[in-house]
Amino acid sequence: MKVNVEKIKHLRKTSKMTLCETGAVIGCTPSGYCKKERGQRSFSAAEIAILAGRFGVPMNDLFI
Repeated sequence: MKVNVEKIKHLRKTSKMTLCETGAVIGCTPSGYCKKERGQRSFSAAEIAILAGRFGVPMNDLFI
């Protein structure tokens, strides 16, 4: 399955989180997180699980 980076970006902005804050949540640098959100790097399953929990959505919602 492919990660829905647009959905993640939307949820981050809706939660009023910065790239830096969101990167810290998953243990990633701000630049590393930015690359993930742009689709230049992949999110791991563990990172998706953390983000789903943080945003209060099921993991399946973060996939296309």
